[in-house]
Amino acid sequence: MSQQDSRAVDPKTFYTWHGPYPELGLEGGDLHSGDWQNIAAAADQTIAPPNLPIPLGYPFMTPDGRKFRYMQMTGGALAEGQSVTPAAGVGVDVVDSDSTGKIVTKTAGFGATINLYKGYNMTVDDGTGAGQTRRVVGSDPNNLYLERALTTALTTAGTSDVTLWNPFIVIITPITTKTTRVIGVGISTLTEDFFGFVQVGGFCEQHVLDAAPAENGYIGPGAAVAGQGLNVIAAETADDIWVYARAAPGIVVGAGANRAHPVILGNLTG
Repeated sequence: MSQQDSRAVDPKTFYTWHGPYPELGLEGGDLHSGDWQNIAAAADQTIAPPNLPIPLGYPFMTPDGRKFRYMQMTGGALAEGQSVTPAAGVGVDVVDSDSTGKIVTKTAGFGATINLYKGYNMTVDDGTGAGQTRRVVGSDPNNLYLERALTTALTTAGTSDVTLWNPFIVIITPITTKTTRVIGVGISTLTEDFFGFVQVGGFCEQHVLDAAPAENGYIGPGAAVAGQGLNVIAAETADDIWVYARAAPGIVVGAGANRAHPVILGNLTG
Protein backbone atom coordinates (compact mmCIF):
# COMPACT_ATOMS: atom_id res chain seq x y z
CA MET A 1 0.00 0.00 0.00
CA SER A 2 1.33 3.44 -0.90
CA GLN A 3 2.03 6.05 1.72
CA GLN A 4 -0.92 8.02 0.44
CA ASP A 5 -3.24 5.01 0.71
CA SER A 6 -2.07 4.25 4.24
CA ARG A 7 -3.18 7.70 5.32
CA ALA A 8 -6.66 7.36 3.83
CA VAL A 9 -9.48 8.28 6.18
CA ASP A 10 -11.87 5.50 7.13
CA PRO A 11 -15.30 6.93 6.19
CA LYS A 12 -16.80 5.38 9.32
CA THR A 13 -14.71 7.72 11.45
CA PHE A 14 -16.41 10.76 9.90
CA TYR A 15 -19.27 10.35 12.34
CA THR A 16 -17.19 9.46 15.39
CA TRP A 17 -18.01 11.65 18.36
CA HIS A 18 -15.06 13.53 19.78
CA GLY A 19 -17.12 15.96 21.75
CA PRO A 20 -17.47 17.26 25.28
CA TYR A 21 -18.81 15.55 28.36
CA PRO A 22 -16.23 12.75 28.74
CA GLU A 23 -17.96 11.75 31.98
CA LEU A 24 -20.71 10.17 29.86
CA GLY A 25 -18.27 7.52 28.61
CA LEU A 26 -19.42 7.88 25.00
CA GLU A 27 -16.20 9.13 23.42
CA GLY A 28 -15.79 7.49 20.01
CA GLY A 29 -19.50 6.63 19.68
CA ASP A 30 -20.98 6.87 16.19
CA LEU A 31 -23.17 9.90 15.48
CA HIS A 32 -25.88 7.64 14.01
CA SER A 33 -25.86 5.25 16.94
CA GLY A 34 -28.24 4.87 19.86
CA ASP A 35 -25.78 6.74 22.06
CA TRP A 36 -26.85 10.04 20.54
CA GLN A 37 -29.85 9.44 18.29
CA ASN A 38 -33.45 8.88 19.36
CA ILE A 39 -32.71 9.58 23.02
CA ALA A 40 -35.91 9.11 25.04
CA ALA A 41 -37.55 11.94 26.91
CA ALA A 42 -37.05 10.07 30.18
CA ALA A 43 -38.41 11.26 33.51
CA ASP A 44 -35.61 13.76 34.02
CA GLN A 45 -35.72 14.93 30.39
CA THR A 46 -39.42 15.46 29.76
CA ILE A 47 -38.93 19.21 30.02
CA ALA A 48 -36.10 19.81 27.58
CA PRO A 49 -33.45 21.08 27.67
CA PRO A 50 -32.45 21.40 31.37
CA ASN A 51 -31.30 17.83 31.95
CA LEU A 52 -30.13 16.67 28.53
CA PRO A 53 -26.75 14.93 28.32
CA ILE A 54 -25.71 17.62 25.82
CA PRO A 55 -27.49 20.94 25.24
CA LEU A 56 -30.04 21.53 22.52
CA GLY A 57 -28.41 23.18 19.54
CA TYR A 58 -24.98 21.70 20.25
CA PRO A 59 -23.00 21.63 16.95
CA PHE A 60 -21.06 18.71 15.46
CA MET A 61 -19.03 18.84 12.23
CA THR A 62 -17.34 16.01 10.32
CA PRO A 63 -13.90 16.40 8.71
CA ASP A 64 -15.47 16.88 5.27
CA GLY A 65 -17.66 19.78 6.40
CA ARG A 66 -21.00 18.15 7.12
CA LYS A 67 -22.71 19.99 9.96
CA PHE A 68 -25.25 18.77 12.53
CA ARG A 69 -27.08 20.18 15.54
CA TYR A 70 -28.74 18.45 18.49
CA MET A 71 -32.53 18.94 18.42
CA GLN A 72 -35.77 17.73 19.97
CA MET A 73 -38.46 16.36 17.65
CA THR A 74 -42.04 17.36 18.52
CA GLY A 75 -45.47 17.00 16.93
CA GLY A 76 -44.75 13.59 15.40
CA ALA A 77 -41.83 11.39 14.34
CA LEU A 78 -38.99 12.42 12.01
CA ALA A 79 -37.79 10.08 9.24
CA GLU A 80 -34.50 10.22 7.36
CA GLY A 81 -34.55 12.86 4.63
CA GLN A 82 -37.43 14.95 5.99
CA SER A 83 -37.13 18.71 6.58
CA VAL A 84 -37.70 20.24 9.99
CA THR A 85 -38.83 23.73 10.97
CA PRO A 86 -38.90 25.42 14.40
CA ALA A 87 -41.91 24.60 16.55
CA ALA A 88 -44.24 27.36 17.72
CA GLY A 89 -43.18 29.23 20.83
CA VAL A 90 -44.95 29.50 24.19
CA GLY A 91 -46.78 32.76 24.81
CA VAL A 92 -46.92 34.37 28.27
CA ASP A 93 -49.10 37.47 28.59
CA VAL A 94 -48.78 40.54 30.82
CA VAL A 95 -45.33 40.19 32.39
CA ASP A 96 -43.13 42.58 34.36
CA SER A 97 -39.38 43.04 34.81
CA ASP A 98 -37.32 43.97 37.86
CA SER A 99 -35.16 47.07 38.34
CA THR A 100 -32.06 45.39 36.85
CA GLY A 101 -33.85 44.55 33.61
CA LYS A 102 -32.42 41.02 33.78
CA ILE A 103 -35.36 39.29 35.51
CA VAL A 104 -38.79 38.97 33.93
CA THR A 105 -41.53 38.19 36.42
CA LYS A 106 -45.02 36.73 36.51
CA THR A 107 -46.44 34.77 39.43
CA ALA A 108 -46.74 31.09 38.42
CA GLY A 109 -46.15 32.15 34.82
CA PHE A 110 -43.20 29.99 33.85
CA GLY A 111 -44.03 26.40 34.78
CA ALA A 112 -43.35 24.35 37.88
CA THR A 113 -40.00 22.90 36.77
CA ILE A 114 -36.79 24.73 37.61
CA ASN A 115 -34.96 25.82 34.42
CA LEU A 116 -37.89 24.81 32.24
CA TYR A 117 -36.97 27.58 29.80
CA LYS A 118 -33.19 27.60 30.19
CA GLY A 119 -31.64 27.91 26.74
CA TYR A 120 -34.77 29.40 25.20
CA ASN A 121 -35.06 32.85 23.66
CA MET A 122 -37.59 35.41 24.88
CA THR A 123 -39.13 37.88 22.44
CA VAL A 124 -41.36 40.74 23.58
CA ASP A 125 -44.23 40.60 21.12
CA ASP A 126 -46.28 43.63 22.07
CA GLY A 127 -46.91 46.17 24.77
CA THR A 128 -44.17 48.12 26.53
CA GLY A 129 -40.71 46.96 25.38
CA ALA A 130 -41.95 45.23 22.22
CA GLY A 131 -39.30 44.11 19.73
CA GLN A 132 -36.63 43.01 22.21
CA THR A 133 -35.18 39.49 22.24
CA ARG A 134 -32.98 38.04 24.98
CA ARG A 135 -31.48 34.64 25.80
CA VAL A 136 -32.92 32.89 28.88
CA VAL A 137 -30.20 31.47 31.14
CA GLY A 138 -32.49 30.14 33.88
CA SER A 139 -36.06 30.06 35.09
CA ASP A 140 -38.28 29.17 38.02
CA PRO A 141 -42.08 29.26 38.34
CA ASN A 142 -42.15 33.04 38.85
CA ASN A 143 -39.08 34.35 37.00
CA LEU A 144 -37.08 34.27 33.80
CA TYR A 145 -33.38 35.10 34.21
CA LEU A 146 -31.97 36.82 31.13
CA GLU A 147 -28.45 36.74 29.71
CA ARG A 148 -28.34 40.54 29.54
CA ALA A 149 -30.56 43.37 30.65
CA LEU A 150 -33.50 44.64 28.66
CA THR A 151 -33.09 48.08 27.12
CA THR A 152 -36.73 48.94 27.84
CA ALA A 153 -38.29 47.53 31.01
CA LEU A 154 -41.48 45.49 30.77
CA THR A 155 -44.60 46.44 32.70
CA THR A 156 -47.93 44.86 33.46
CA ALA A 157 -49.50 48.30 33.07
CA GLY A 158 -48.13 48.39 29.53
CA THR A 159 -49.42 44.84 28.90
CA SER A 160 -46.02 43.48 27.89
CA ASP A 161 -46.47 40.03 26.30
CA VAL A 162 -43.63 37.63 25.50
CA THR A 163 -43.04 34.44 23.51
CA LEU A 164 -40.52 31.82 24.62
CA TRP A 165 -39.00 29.84 21.78
CA ASN A 166 -36.11 27.53 20.98
CA PRO A 167 -35.12 27.03 17.31
CA PHE A 168 -33.84 23.54 18.09
CA ILE A 169 -37.23 22.23 19.23
CA VAL A 170 -38.58 21.27 15.83
CA ILE A 171 -41.50 19.83 13.88
CA ILE A 172 -42.17 18.51 10.41
CA THR A 173 -44.87 20.49 8.66
CA PRO A 174 -46.05 21.04 5.11
CA ILE A 175 -43.68 23.66 3.71
CA THR A 176 -46.23 25.38 1.52
CA THR A 177 -45.19 29.02 1.80
CA LYS A 178 -42.07 30.82 0.70
CA THR A 179 -41.60 32.25 4.20
CA THR A 180 -41.39 28.88 6.00
CA ARG A 181 -37.85 28.45 7.30
CA VAL A 182 -36.26 25.00 6.99
CA ILE A 183 -33.44 24.54 9.52
CA GLY A 184 -32.40 20.92 9.01
CA VAL A 185 -32.88 17.50 7.44
CA GLY A 186 -33.25 14.22 9.36
CA ILE A 187 -30.37 11.73 9.22
CA SER A 188 -32.25 8.95 11.04
CA THR A 189 -35.53 8.28 12.83
CA LEU A 190 -36.40 10.51 15.77
CA THR A 191 -39.48 9.54 17.74
CA GLU A 192 -41.84 12.30 18.85
CA ASP A 193 -40.40 14.17 21.88
CA PHE A 194 -37.06 12.36 21.53
CA PHE A 195 -33.66 13.96 20.93
CA GLY A 196 -30.92 13.56 18.33
CA PHE A 197 -28.73 15.16 15.68
CA VAL A 198 -30.25 16.75 12.56
CA GLN A 199 -28.11 17.77 9.59
CA VAL A 200 -27.83 21.51 8.91
CA GLY A 201 -25.03 21.85 6.35
CA GLY A 202 -22.81 20.15 3.77
CA PHE A 203 -23.40 17.05 1.65
CA CYS A 204 -26.63 15.31 2.72
CA GLU A 205 -27.18 11.72 1.61
CA GLN A 206 -30.95 11.96 1.38
CA HIS A 207 -33.61 14.65 1.24
CA VAL A 208 -37.18 13.67 0.38
CA LEU A 209 -38.63 15.77 -2.47
CA ASP A 210 -42.18 15.83 -3.74
CA ALA A 211 -41.13 14.89 -7.30
CA ALA A 212 -38.11 13.64 -9.23
CA PRO A 213 -35.49 16.39 -9.09
CA ALA A 214 -33.71 18.34 -11.81
CA GLU A 215 -29.95 18.76 -11.65
CA ASN A 216 -28.64 21.71 -9.64
CA GLY A 217 -32.13 22.99 -8.82
CA TYR A 218 -32.90 24.94 -5.67
CA ILE A 219 -35.05 23.17 -3.10
CA GLY A 220 -37.95 25.26 -1.83
CA PRO A 221 -41.34 24.84 -0.19
CA GLY A 222 -43.04 21.73 -1.49
CA ALA A 223 -46.45 20.13 -1.76
CA ALA A 224 -48.76 19.79 1.25
CA VAL A 225 -46.80 16.83 2.61
CA ALA A 226 -45.01 17.30 5.92
CA GLY A 227 -41.24 17.27 5.62
CA GLN A 228 -40.95 17.27 1.83
CA GLY A 229 -39.21 19.81 -0.35
CA LEU A 230 -39.88 21.00 -3.89
CA ASN A 231 -37.15 21.12 -6.51
CA VAL A 232 -37.71 24.55 -8.06
CA ILE A 233 -38.07 24.22 -11.84
CA ALA A 234 -36.62 26.43 -14.54
CA ALA A 235 -40.01 28.02 -15.25
CA GLU A 236 -39.86 29.87 -11.95
CA THR A 237 -38.88 33.53 -12.19
CA ALA A 238 -35.60 34.79 -10.82
CA ASP A 239 -37.45 36.47 -7.94
CA ASP A 240 -39.27 33.23 -7.10
CA ILE A 241 -36.03 31.29 -7.02
CA TRP A 242 -34.42 33.86 -4.74
CA VAL A 243 -37.30 33.81 -2.27
CA TYR A 244 -37.55 30.02 -2.35
CA ALA A 245 -33.82 29.70 -1.79
CA ARG A 246 -34.07 31.71 1.42
CA ALA A 247 -36.46 29.11 2.83
CA ALA A 248 -34.70 26.16 1.23
CA PRO A 249 -32.36 23.50 2.52
CA GLY A 250 -30.03 23.55 -0.49
CA ILE A 251 -29.34 22.41 -4.03
CA VAL A 252 -29.96 19.04 -5.72
CA VAL A 253 -26.87 16.96 -6.58
CA GLY A 254 -27.38 15.56 -10.08
CA ALA A 255 -30.79 14.44 -11.34
CA GLY A 256 -32.80 11.25 -11.07
CA ALA A 257 -36.13 9.53 -10.65
CA ASN A 258 -35.69 8.89 -6.92
CA ARG A 259 -37.44 11.49 -4.77
CA ALA A 260 -35.14 10.63 -1.83
CA HIS A 261 -32.18 12.43 -3.35
CA PRO A 262 -28.76 13.67 -2.22
CA VAL A 263 -28.42 17.42 -1.82
CA ILE A 264 -25.89 20.03 -0.79
CA LEU A 265 -27.33 21.82 2.22
CA GLY A 266 -26.73 25.45 2.89
CA ASN A 267 -25.57 26.57 6.32
CA LEU A 268 -29.07 26.49 7.79
CA THR A 269 -28.37 27.45 11.40
CA GLY A 270 -24.99 29.17 11.39
